[in-house]
Amino acid sequence: MRKRLLKALGLCALMIIASSNLLSVAIAASPTTPDPDVVAKFWWWNSETAVPSGFTAEGECIEVPGQGAMGIHYVKMAHLDGTFNKLEPEGLLIDPTTDKLVGVEYIVISKTAPTAFGQTFEPFPLIEGAWALHLWLIENPNGQFAPFNPQVSCGRAEAPRAMSMENEPLPEEDATQEHRFQEEASQSIGDPIGTLFTADENGNTISVIDAMTKQRIGTVPGGLAPHNVQVSPDGKTLWVTNAGSNDLWVYDSSNMQVQFKMPLGEHPAHVVLSPDGRLAVAANSGDNNLSIIDVASRQVVQTVPVGAMPHGLRISPDGQWAYVASMGAGTVSIVDLQSLKLDAQIPVGNSPAQVGFLPDGSQVYVSLVADNAVAVVDTVTRQVVAKVPVGDSPIQVYATSDGQRVYVANQGTSAEPDNTVSVIDTSTKQVIATLVVGKGAHGVVASPDGSRVYITNIHDSSISVIDVASNEVIATIPVGTGPNGITFGTVQVTELAVQSSEPAPAAAPGGSRMGDLH
Repeated sequence: MRKRLLKALGLCALMIIASSNLLSVAIAASPTTPDPDVVAKFWWWNSETAVPSGFTAEGECIEVPGQGAMGIHYVKMAHLDGTFNKLEPEGLLIDPTTDKLVGVEYIVISKTAPTAFGQTFEPFPLIEGAWALHLWLIENPNGQFAPFNPQVSCGRAEAPRAMSMENEPLPEEDATQEHRFQEEASQSIGDPIGTLFTADENGNTISVIDAMTKQRIGTVPGGLAPHNVQVSPDGKTLWVTNAGSNDLWVYDSSNMQVQFKMPLGEHPAHVVLSPDGRLAVAANSGDNNLSIIDVASRQVVQTVPVGAMPHGLRISPDGQWAYVASMGAGTVSIVDLQSLKLDAQIPVGNSPAQVGFLPDGSQVYVSLVADNAVAVVDTVTRQVVAKVPVGDSPIQVYATSDGQRVYVANQGTSAEPDNTVSVIDTSTKQVIATLVVGKGAHGVVASPDGSRVYITNIHDSSISVIDVASNEVIATIPVGTGPNGITFGTVQVTELAVQSSEPAPAAAPGGSRMGDLH
């Protein structure tokens, strides 16, 4: 593995050298301010610090006339686990003339090019599915993420010797390491960079999870019985409905600092935002209406009566309609977001809990709790065109980004919780797989790239991570008590402004007024 990595580092540098005529254009827009968190950790490092910390010098210093040098790579093999952590880089860049650490390099395994610090990773040669990004910790006139730095020198007059790219056989020990790395990396391919948020209703907290590493970053205080969470379209804010305190909290999603709070109606269930981020819509289950909020002014601009006990809702991909599951009426209410008026009510079945659009907006899937089924609504005719039997008491539904599958969380009851997810093929309207997750499967969200689906498990206080390609549960992540809603954000959270103490506080007596539905 180390020999393969050495070749890749050399080939990567040679590829950059070969395209150096385009380099000045590519790096012109790159920022020059180093990341403060990474600088704070590594500014004093050198080779004597790197080696005891598990980093090993690999290859030679690479220098390009007129562009500068890259320094010597020090690599920590244990960090080559296919994930991204800005404080645990896979490589260090050390200037051989000063023996000072001047930059770091990240190597990530992913199906698609990941992003970090607002930059897109570049392909890393010889390792399938690998991507790399340089980050300079000293000033670089070329840009913070440029491959070479004119302030770094290899300290020799002659041109650096290019490394051989021949694919000679690997020694047995190296081949074993290579196989182990590829096996571990394959498990990480597809894990997107981003952040998951869960509404921990029974703990009065919001859990924050790194989607790439599948680790909980921490929890922050929420209102009383937070029921649902939704990241804004621009990824900058997190909207949370608190069913116990009848209000809405909006957080800065980058650090989870509360930006503002506002009252809603009786027992607010779900909140969603229009694709343009202009409107937010909250369902008030106890008042049988929707609060429509102007995001810019932070004011409720309209209250729209809908069917009894509105619960889950989503906005059509074109932003024109809000579809609301009215549990007490057995209907889906359709609200026109231009006129802000109720446009239609569609009978769908018993106790509809949530709706989910296909990406093209042609159909809506509606979970029917009392029917143990999902209704499929044609959005043109506004008629139910199919009903698909699923597990016990289905709650949330979510379609993958390609529109080929819909994932349904079957919660069951408090006395007899279900622990399954039904996977529906949208072309045949049939369940093609039933996956075992945690007890009380409730919330569902898919990653934007469609590679992962995440399920909240109320009674196990966890998230199940499903690999869409294999339709298998690949990880379980502990979160706060009684997680309900879940959402995926593209903004990375590395540090929380205020963290909740552990364990999370107990819920109010009686818990959620939604009973088994939470």
